[in-house]
Amino acid sequence: MEFQKVTASQEIYDELLLFVFRIYQSTSGKYPRLEWSSEKPSTADFSSFSRVYGPFLKFRLEREFDELYVMREKEIIATFALVYEFEGKDVPWIPMDLRDRVYLEFFMVRDDFRGGGIGKMALELSSKRAREMGKRLAVVTFEDLDAYNYYLRHGFKLIRRYKNFVILEK
Repeated sequence: MEFQKVTASQEIYDELLLFVFRIYQSTSGKYPRLEWSSEKPSTADFSSFSRVYGPFLKFRLEREFDELYVMREKEIIATFALVYEFEGKDVPWIPMDLRDRVYLEFFMVRDDFRGGGIGKMALELSSKRAREMGKRLAVVTFEDLDAYNYYLRHGFKLIRRYKNFVILEK
């Protein structure tokens, strides 16, 4: 299995929305955080989740992600995106003075595939792409997520607390 670079389309949107909902379910609603929304959908209600998260996913696919990668085994089992072109983008969770990096975003691995090296593959590919651009790799996350400790274990260092996020860099 390997990651494939894909382009935004309605087909990938539908597939990603279902994938992210499954992540939301497997994390008991902890991720995605949905911090911008006062409505926290039930983990049993795809329709409500779709209504809350769907527009944000469309925004990210159409106007934020510069590269999107998926890994499939019949269906999506892992994703990540890279963000590095900031001109004309509204990405308020990344400070203006730290926009000279490649940001790893949308990094998720389905629960039943964790521990098999897929996350490490995503980090390696992300790091390689950042090096090719002559930039450092960074992530924006929350300290209370499992992902925070995962990044620290894989060589990322805290460089800034920003709003309710933390920014780590490798």
